[in-house]
Amino acid sequence: MDFKTYGKSLLKKNPTIYFIMLLVVFIAMSIISPNVFLGVYNIQSMGYQIPEFGILALGMMLTIITGGIDLSIVSNATLSAVFASLTMYKYLEVAGENPSSFMVILIIAAVCAVSGLILGLFNGFLVSVIGIPAILATLGTMKLFDGLSTVLSGGQALRNYPSVVARIGNEAFLGIPISFYIFVAVCIAAVIIMKKTRLGKAIYLYGVSPKVSRYSGLNNVATVIKTYALCGLFAGIAGLIIMSRFNSIKVGYGNSYQLLTVLVCVLGGV
Repeated sequence: MDFKTYGKSLLKKNPTIYFIMLLVVFIAMSIISPNVFLGVYNIQSMGYQIPEFGILALGMMLTIITGGIDLSIVSNATLSAVFASLTMYKYLEVAGENPSSFMVILIIAAVCAVSGLILGLFNGFLVSVIGIPAILATLGTMKLFDGLSTVLSGGQALRNYPSVVARIGNEAFLGIPISFYIFVAVCIAAVIIMKKTRLGKAIYLYGVSPKVSRYSGLNNVATVIKTYALCGLFAGIAGLIIMSRFNSIKVGYGNSYQLLTVLVCVLGGV
């Protein structure tokens, strides 16, 4: 066995090699520039930048495992945040001068999550029931979601949020960004779903071979719909963090993440 073949075999059999590579790079950067790289500001800065990007990448991961893709994931996040903003405005009109901070957070979190889930279900319906190739279906819904966001927001950034909204994406607890806690929770949920649930095993099997999955007694249509719904849910959560970080939402926020989420999945071995 040559070195190249052995290397590929090692990565497949021992995924912890990725962690070791990360550790080596971390140590190297710490030695080269300890005052900057290991500085509290730098570590916190990474903690603030990772969450929405990482959550979007996790959603993209699910669709790629099935052999598909979701090009509408960022647009989903934006539209979910627009829905959440408009719903919050309605609540603020009713609440008057003393809105409940808890209710504001509950409304935007629930609307972002439910909206993302529903938009993801729509993608799954187009791919599995209608039979449109994932890349075409989600390219179409990407434009559809962007168009809806533009119409609903009037082409302007939605802003003037209560101060409590900005705390989600811009404040820390015990020195760790609040948004990073959300990212860790989503990571744990993704691991549990993919490793411990029937849906996770169905996603892997469908990705290997839809025919084998069907002959194994699994409902392929349901598997694909649930996969894109879960991807949409993750997008909605990312949308919550994006609107909180910028304390506003507008079409175009997060567009740079679109191809980067695919890149992360490819480099991560998905």
